[in-house]
Amino acid sequence: MRFSILHISDLHRDLSDEINNKGLLDFLQNDFARFDQKTPIIMEPSLSIVSGDLVYGVKPGATEATEELRRQYAQAEEFFVGLAERSFDGNRERIVILPGNHDVCYEDMMASGQKIRIPVERDKKDLLLLIFYAELSIKVVLARVMLLQDPRRPISEASSILCRNLQTLL
Repeated sequence: MRFSILHISDLHRDLSDEINNKGLLDFLQNDFARFDQKTPIIMEPSLSIVSGDLVYGVKPGATEATEELRRQYAQAEEFFVGLAERSFDGNRERIVILPGNHDVCYEDMMASGQKIRIPVERDKKDLLLLIFYAELSIKVVLARVMLLQDPRRPISEASSILCRNLQTLL
């Protein structure tokens, strides 16, 4: 089975400095119309992968940030609906969206984090670096050990407990 993927990246939808959705969709449709004129013929896309950033986002502490994000996401959604209508017979399941760093709320992200004091002692600093910059498999083992103690514990709670335990070690 042959298929083709349309990859779209970094739309950065922003109402203040933009190309309108109709213009973007028209450009794509014009490109698709030329596909069968190429040698070898390029298939029209079977699906689209859209990787972040979907929106431009807002600066931390911006006034009316929520309203601005709603407008940007509404514009992005309008684009995706138009893409599905024009390219995939309206089938929205043929569009895969992978958000980027602009697609998260900075303040919420910062509030969900936990500050960890960096020790000045070399051996303690090395231990901290080992834990946070070691191979993923080591981190996964640590997380699994935490969860094995109580498998019903949410991962976020297990992470918080791990951070508190690290603080006492350091």
